[in-house]
Amino acid sequence: MQLTAVKIPPGHLADRFRGWCETYLTPDLKTGRILLAVSGGSDSLALLLLAEDWSKTRGLPLHVVTVDHGIRPEAADEANYVKQICSKLGLPHDTLVLDLGDGGPVSQSTARRARYCAISELARRVGAKLILTGHTLNDQLETIFMRMTAGSDTWGLAGMADLSPLPVWPDGEGLKLGRPLLTCDRDTLRAYLSELGLVWIDDPSNTQDRFERVRVRRLMAQRHRLQSAALSVSQTAARIRAETVSRLQQWAEAHIEWLVGGAASLDEAALTELASAEQTRLMQTLCACVAGEERLLQASQLELLLQSGAAELGATIGGCYLRREYGRILVSAEPGRAAGALTERLGQDWVWNGRIRLSGENRTDRSPSVRNWGEAEIPARLRELPLPEFAVRRVLPLVADEKGQGFHVPHLEPDVGFRVSDLGPKRFLSLLEHRSEFFLSESRVEESFS
Repeated sequence: MQLTAVKIPPGHLADRFRGWCETYLTPDLKTGRILLAVSGGSDSLALLLLAEDWSKTRGLPLHVVTVDHGIRPEAADEANYVKQICSKLGLPHDTLVLDLGDGGPVSQSTARRARYCAISELARRVGAKLILTGHTLNDQLETIFMRMTAGSDTWGLAGMADLSPLPVWPDGEGLKLGRPLLTCDRDTLRAYLSELGLVWIDDPSNTQDRFERVRVRRLMAQRHRLQSAALSVSQTAARIRAETVSRLQQWAEAHIEWLVGGAASLDEAALTELASAEQTRLMQTLCACVAGEERLLQASQLELLLQSGAAELGATIGGCYLRREYGRILVSAEPGRAAGALTERLGQDWVWNGRIRLSGENRTDRSPSVRNWGEAEIPARLRELPLPEFAVRRVLPLVADEKGQGFHVPHLEPDVGFRVSDLGPKRFLSLLEHRSEFFLSESRVEESFS
């Protein structure tokens, strides 16, 4: 007896794709275009054809992007092949060529980040809020196995979500990443393409054993029990993740107070009512949002700080300043990092310190001059206002006036040419939202005898 993931007939792929779209495409995600990331491999070509067929009757415009990492000479021809297919389908296509340095070795994580940053920029340019990729059930099971061997927590063992925030910041602000083929195996997708007479491209890096994923792929290829075990782990962990997300969203609404500048104050007693793993996930997410950091803190670092009592006097970690006082925990941006913060272009606006958006009529192509308040005195014009406490105030942005002779505090002075919005509160909810209900309902395990 063998256990194997259920395979679906190629003809049913359209139903599976439609089901994913009906589950996740909210009215907000349907505004503008849907961006498809297509490399020319079998998985992404199947995504392209399924999406094109689905969109024809729904009037939702698609845009296709192929990323050339600038590493393999043949990548340009592969991108042109995708462009030709898109031309026949009547779909707009862009090729993005990355510059990954001086030609030396490039890690997969570095290439992945550069790829998503470039795709994010294109998404804003074409008006897309949703980016779809061709990740398959095979990719999911490989990911789970690698995370199992690495000792990942339950959140990680849930695997890739059907729908999640884009994993780059601030470039990915407001963008979603969708994986509609996570319940489909690669053999089925290739059978579908073969029925249509379409040839796909095999990336040679997918056969190079120096990459962990390639080694895992070989290991799992004919080991159906291992595949089924990974799928079972993923399903269980994904259910736990969904339950955790629901609890943390409700808890945050009741117990987190967002302050000016994206700082936060939370009820310490209520925090202790959460399970230990839930406390850690909540604080990891909160700290990343308050600090404007892309990556979450290591759980062990955060747990050590919270258990040590260092926050009683004020402590810094991961770009944040934490302080316990009067039954609450204050989390604000770390002043040292804010002092050297960058102002980055994001569409038509600017993002400072990864946490505050600057927009308004005074936008120009030139980066506004911004610094943190720090130890500077309170201007006379603001002394009669109810000001935030020092730990919060010192990391607010000051924007130079047009003549460069003084600074304004847009959070406290609304009529200075720039509008500010704190990105943390919305990002916090987005980072918690990793949806997998379609994967849970459509990925199953069956017994087969051979």
